[in-house]
Amino acid sequence: MRAYRLAILSSALLIAACSLSDSLSLGPGAADRLVGKEVHAVREASPLFAAVSAAQIFSGDIGQRRGVGDGARIVDQNALVDPSLLVEDALAAYLLERYGAAGEGPAIEFGEADKPEDPAQWSTTRAEDGLILDVETRHWGFAYFPTERSRYRVIYVAMVRIIDAGTGQTLAQHLCDKRGPDSADAAPTYDEMLDGQAALLKAMLAQHAAGCIEDVTTRVL
Repeated sequence: MRAYRLAILSSALLIAACSLSDSLSLGPGAADRLVGKEVHAVREASPLFAAVSAAQIFSGDIGQRRGVGDGARIVDQNALVDPSLLVEDALAAYLLERYGAAGEGPAIEFGEADKPEDPAQWSTTRAEDGLILDVETRHWGFAYFPTERSRYRVIYVAMVRIIDAGTGQTLAQHLCDKRGPDSADAAPTYDEMLDGQAALLKAMLAQHAAGCIEDVTTRVL
């Protein structure tokens, strides 16, 4: 039963993005609302890194908490950085270069579980006449291939939103859903991902971040 529950967790991680919102392109005239506006990034705690290995599922005393615990250990021991920071920096620079935004203003910081659902409530007196750039990591981690349990794909899912701080209106948004490799034949083993302070895992997360940046800048901005 425990193995079954963790298998469900693995499957949920692989399909999680299907239930999330999709894209909203910058509408006609909306670009004018970006000119001269400071960009205020949203800062919040990253979600737990999900490390789902076949060993967890097929050992008798392993449950869902082990996968979460292993993820936290991997992040701490290898100094993994949430890819949202890479995406945020690149998009802030893009808004400045492409649309004439005024540069980065003070960040809007939220503690754990205190981020309002309604973006209209995110503004502060510091950001009320600017833009809010929210890169919210929904899922990050890795999971084994069901057909090849010694091989792993890395997953990164994030919602990117650009919001008019004055009105609370979402001007553009895109769901980034990056996972790979597509084939088990090209996928690394657990040890290969984590060797050398998780150098390969970091590179794969950075590649997913770059793919997210490209999607946002070419599809909705």
